[in-house]
Amino acid sequence: MSDPFTEIRYVGDHRADVLRNAGYDSLDELSQASRDEIASIDGFEDGIAERVVRHFKNEQ
Repeated sequence: MSDPFTEIRYVGDHRADVLRNAGYDSLDELSQASRDEIASIDGFEDGIAERVVRHFKNEQ
């Protein structure tokens, strides 16, 4: 079974685990997070956080 978090560019298995450990259990929860909230997670510097936010904006 594919991990939904890994559908986001630059999010592999490790970063998916990091997101879960940070309290995000679903793509819906993550889509509500701000760039700053995501950037505060270890391993998600500003550039990666911006790409995550853009991922959800492009889906709308």
